[in-house]
Amino acid sequence: MFDADALNHADYAYAKKKEGKIRLLAVLLVLLYITFTVGFFLLCYLSRLIPFFAVAPLFLWILVYFTWRYVSYDIYYTFESGTLTFYRRTGKKTKRGDKILLTLRVQETEGAYDGGDPREERAATDGKFYDFSSSRHAEATVLLRFAEDGRGAAVLFDVTPRVRELIRSFAPHVYFTK
Repeated sequence: MFDADALNHADYAYAKKKEGKIRLLAVLLVLLYITFTVGFFLLCYLSRLIPFFAVAPLFLWILVYFTWRYVSYDIYYTFESGTLTFYRRTGKKTKRGDKILLTLRVQETEGAYDGGDPREERAATDGKFYDFSSSRHAEATVLLRFAEDGRGAAVLFDVTPRVRELIRSFAPHVYFTK
């Protein structure tokens, strides 16, 4: 049987590389973990509560469990009948695991371009800039320009040939440089 919705649907997920702010946050979190562990051991030693050394790994595991998700996550997007929805997946595929970052109707975009350097694109955008690319040096990225709150905005993301084809079919007015 022919399924028309299958022709208008695509999804793609990729891991966000640890670069820039994410790398800085990861280094700061590792320093926090080390500081917490040393501080906890010192507190236990100075207060003569040496048996509490045994719970230090448990406390450290709890700290890592609730904080590392901010530096280790995947970007996931779906293209469904002309609507691009970007998610941040921080762990298991659960109701709380996926956070919607942006929903965008492709028909309302002002243009689509093969992405370049995110820093240059950010400087050229007068509004909000969403960088959902996997890396600064990702090969197949697309920059979509759109209006948000009366100002120009842009989103940069990794693209597959299937999604590129769907964007062209739903928004023929946009232009790809490649």
